[in-house]
Amino acid sequence: MAALSLSSRADVKPLPGALCRRFAVASTTWAGQAVYINSSGSIAPADAVTFAHAISPGVAVANNNGGTVFAAGDMIDVCVFGPLAGFTGAAEGSFAYPSASTVGVLEDAVASSGNYNYIVGQMHSSTILFINPFTSSFAQLTS
Repeated sequence: MAALSLSSRADVKPLPGALCRRFAVASTTWAGQAVYINSSGSIAPADAVTFAHAISPGVAVANNNGGTVFAAGDMIDVCVFGPLAGFTGAAEGSFAYPSASTVGVLEDAVASSGNYNYIVGQMHSSTILFINPFTSSFAQLTS
């Protein structure tokens, strides 16, 4: 299992056809991080360790001013469906999963046993992740 590399956090941008939704930030979030929606409707970096944190609807994107780090209370866009640029060296066709070891990081393989495996999207090329969140295990739809 390897982390998906970013060419630059400032390059994490939705491509034509992508759908984004604006969210308030609950805790420090970087462009390119997978996020989850907390109980108050805000977003925070996702991980595969906690059930609620593993269900990631998408990836935080850089803002129009090139901003890549966002503090609690900021409003940011999250790509929730469609093509997202800014990755490098990924294997075309591989899936992107929240990491069990580093919050916000996307990895190209499922987390180890005992963690939650939720797919955020699939690499359409070595640089473009197509966001399309789902789980490959119906047993993991509930905790």
